[in-house]
Amino acid sequence: MIEFSFQYHLFIAYSAADHNTALQLYRVLCSKYEVFLDTESLLPGDCWDEELIKAQQQSLITVVLISPNIDKSYYQQEEIAAAIDLARDKNNQHRIVPIYLNLESKSKNIPYGLRRLHAIYINSNTPIIEVAQKIKRVFFIKYKIHEELKEKGKSKVSPKRTEIKHNKKDDEIISSINLIREVNQKRKDFNLSNISLLYIDVDGLTHINKIFGKEVADEVISVIEKILSKCAYIETRTGEVYEKYYFVRRGEDEFLFCLTEYSLYALSFGGRICDIIKNYDWIAIAPELRVTISVGVIELYCDEDTVDGIIRAYFGSNEAKKLGGNKAIMGPKFLSQKISKNLRDYGSG
Repeated sequence: MIEFSFQYHLFIAYSAADHNTALQLYRVLCSKYEVFLDTESLLPGDCWDEELIKAQQQSLITVVLISPNIDKSYYQQEEIAAAIDLARDKNNQHRIVPIYLNLESKSKNIPYGLRRLHAIYINSNTPIIEVAQKIKRVFFIKYKIHEELKEKGKSKVSPKRTEIKHNKKDDEIISSINLIREVNQKRKDFNLSNISLLYIDVDGLTHINKIFGKEVADEVISVIEKILSKCAYIETRTGEVYEKYYFVRRGEDEFLFCLTEYSLYALSFGGRICDIIKNYDWIAIAPELRVTISVGVIELYCDEDTVDGIIRAYFGSNEAKKLGGNKAIMGPKFLSQKISKNLRDYGSG
């Protein structure tokens, strides 16, 4: 397998008039790959011209969105010229993928150096997910990078922020037993009495799978996992980023989230996650796609078994789903002693 030390898989070069298309492409691909799009990747205070040059030099692929607007975009032309120079360097693995937006390769708008490259042609009716699949194929064939490598940590592309370290089961499912161990260890190390658990269930994933297909359903889960990953970090005023919350995935459509906060804050946090998921631009993945989640929230008692806490959070999520989903609800404060062994086994992963 080829080893890479690049920071980004993709750098998107576009004109300002084509930002909406660039943003849709970013949102579809960022759940699987490290993608640089200036409006999404730059931090407040960054020297943008320096950061753009650095990001492109540290990317494997420059995706160029070419439209009739290209003549009006000076900076995009600079990025195209830089991409051509990078691609010509035989010691560099850089590649250019042109995407023509309502434009033919014979057009006079095409910069010299791109016309001989095989391109992707799209119009306003082309689903972005089809474009993303063609780009993913480039990664797999050209670089031997599978879309799951980012999640498995096998790619040498290093993100700006440290990724959450997932312990995966069967390469896909993270057993909640790992969360139990982490929670218990944190409670012991820091003498924490205020730990909250969130049980997150994706509403109607079976329906999404049936209507839109497995590929879209898998993309939904990947996007949600990416969102939760971002929610797991707190950025201090000095710019330092540290992991305050952490989560694991269990099953096909469920996640467990742990917060070192009181339950009332956790309930508000769960509600914000619901809003983020609901308001995500899902139609960029598939037309008419809508996604919501149901969240159960509990505060783990200092002397409570973590498995019991997970079960209580599950009951809260189940109640939220019964009420129509897209909400966070507190789980029961106590469990009946008659709770079945099967449910306890379910709660422990």
